[in-house]
Amino acid sequence: MEKDEPPQRNNLPTNHEPCGVVFRRYQEMKEKTLNEIHKQGIDALVKVLGPVDAVRFLQIYDPGSGDYTKERKQWLEADPDKYLAAVIARGKKKSRA
Repeated sequence: MEKDEPPQRNNLPTNHEPCGVVFRRYQEMKEKTLNEIHKQGIDALVKVLGPVDAVRFLQIYDPGSGDYTKERKQWLEADPDKYLAAVIARGKKKSRA
């Protein structure tokens, strides 16, 4: 780099680089597919947590099944006072533990 040239910022290509270098940098900056991101995420979890704890971590985010909104409406229509009392009781039980 010459003395009067400004420093390069953000690893962006300059006009002084050969075409192949510019293309490789462009390829590195392209968006990853969701599959690539998913694989890298799994690999990172396994590397940091180990395979068993990585699986346990992923199980926390199980989407479950059913229609929560529909079921909640049924619970509240059936007996809202009883439902809310049970929710409050569970909250108190958890706070004591």
